[in-house]
Amino acid sequence: MKIITLFLVLLAGTAFSQRDSLNLSDCYRIANENYPLIKQKGLLEKASVLRLQNYAQNYLPGVSLNGQATYQSDVTQVSITMPEIPGIGQLPSPEMPDPAKDQYKFTLDVSQTIWDGGLTKAQKEFESTGLEADLKQIEVDMYKLSSQINSLFFTVLSLQSTNQSLALLRNEIGEKIKVAGSAIKNGVGDSTAVQILMAEQLKIDQQLIEIESARKASIQMLEKLLSFDLGEQVVFSEPDPVGYENAGTRPEYGLFELSRKKLDAGNNLLSKKNSPMLFGFGQIGYGKPGLNMLSDQFDSFYIVGAKVTWSITDMWKTSRDRKIISIQKDMVVVQEEIFKNAQDVQIEKEKADIEKYGSLIVKSREILRLRESIAQKSSSKFENGVITSNDYLTDQNAKTQTQISYDNYKLQLVKARINLLTLSGNLKYIINENQ
Repeated sequence: MKIITLFLVLLAGTAFSQRDSLNLSDCYRIANENYPLIKQKGLLEKASVLRLQNYAQNYLPGVSLNGQATYQSDVTQVSITMPEIPGIGQLPSPEMPDPAKDQYKFTLDVSQTIWDGGLTKAQKEFESTGLEADLKQIEVDMYKLSSQINSLFFTVLSLQSTNQSLALLRNEIGEKIKVAGSAIKNGVGDSTAVQILMAEQLKIDQQLIEIESARKASIQMLEKLLSFDLGEQVVFSEPDPVGYENAGTRPEYGLFELSRKKLDAGNNLLSKKNSPMLFGFGQIGYGKPGLNMLSDQFDSFYIVGAKVTWSITDMWKTSRDRKIISIQKDMVVVQEEIFKNAQDVQIEKEKADIEKYGSLIVKSREILRLRESIAQKSSSKFENGVITSNDYLTDQNAKTQTQISYDNYKLQLVKARINLLTLSGNLKYIINENQ
């Protein structure tokens, strides 16, 4: 027990002075560098580049090699009967060769898009807009992460503050144990007083163990959130929020705008898919027969030409797809309204909390001043043997609890201000650059 007590005394006495400091802006930076979702950004960009390269090949010639060998049960036969000429007689009918039933063909086919009705351009615009929306979604998800970071960060700050207050009380009781022990040696003290003080000190040791355990657990949760090892010895620094009254823009609003832009790009892509398209084509081949179907010999051949395609039957489907896109745009508007309403409610709550904690701090400061005066007098009275150790501890505990409440109100006020910044979109202005 003495070893544990000595360890806790040293732990409390150092008051984190030799530990590395971590502020809230560090947490945001670490999250933006290490959170797994960030890796998805690079993957999305790589995939988009590949798709754009595919679209860029739409105007490159398409080349294919084809081979075919067939045997058919019947072939086209040509029979010519010559007329009978008076005085000459029946003219002999020419013998027409029958095509072979086995046929072979090897071709090189080339097709070239001459005009695709703007389809390629529409595909590239849709891809670019889609990538913007996907990247903005990552930004939104990362921004949401800040609220969880804030919660864990201030939990650790509160535990640190409580630890410091209890450590000071423990040291104060330790001094009184020495005073009471000295009085006993001089034959004017009561050993019961020392025992009561030591029991209270052990009780504080228990509280310090619980606080340290909770602090470590909170840090471990924050490490999981940041995907980064902070270490158990890190000390969290209280942030200094500035400009919290200025409204900003949440990334969600940018995502709503890009969602509408993507739907517009999809609508444009639909129209281009139904536009007339002009293609050029050519074919070089060698086969039996060639283009002369009556020949029974292998021969080379070629064909060149141009064609226009225009899908008429898909127009009805496109019309329905346009209606679906229009409905989806309306849904985006509704989602934006829902988000704005929820944001307004949360902002009003944080503003109310700011006002509440501001008032509580004023009252708590007055109470703390009185409790400090009472505790100081109580300490003097105990040393002079005027009051008992229980009376002394009652006053000291009351002062410590008031100090803890006062510090906690101050932290809650800072947290409310930072939450307001987070809600309004001013997260990048949260931390004072002078920290």
